[in-house]
Formats: sequence, structure tokens, C-alpha cells
Amino acid sequence: MDNLLELSTIFDISIDDLLKEDPTLKNEFEKQQVIKDANFFKSFNKKEEILFSIILILIGIKLAPLGLVIPIIHWLVRLRAIKRAKQYEKE
Repeated sequence: MDNLLELSTIFDISIDDLLKEDPTLKNEFEKQQVIKDANFFKSFNKKEEILFSIILILIGIKLAPLGLVIPIIHWLVRLRAIKRAKQYEKE
């Protein structure tokens, strides 16, 4: 609560305005987060990705059936993040 009071006085904005939900700001934040996630996945080169997948498989061997499932889930999450970022970049 003290932080809200400080922000209110620093930026000369009422506390009600600080607590209001702004859909445009929320959408912009989500868009930035999706693009940031995609850039994180794009930052790795193929050699690093293959090494990471092999490490996931080796770790997953301890959990027998998950050894191959974990890297597949990683690749699906990666592809989904990149696809969503491309959609936001088009907008």
C-alpha cells in the first residue's frame, strides 16, 4: 500500500487510476512478453538446441517413459511461442 501512495505522489495520479485495469496496456504487455519469449527461443543456435534436447533425453532416462516426451514438449512450446510472436509482429 505504501508503494501505491508513493507512486501516486511521484506521478501525480490518483490511486484509483493506478488500480484500474487498462485493457490496452494489458494487451501491450502480453504482446511484449510473447515477443520476448520468442526471442529467447530464437537466441539459441541449432547446435545448442540439439545439445539441450540430448541433455533433456538423458535426464528423462531416469524417468523412463518421459525421456522422449520431455524434448517433444520443449519443441512444441518453442514453436508455439515463435508462432504467437509472429502473429503479434504482423499486427
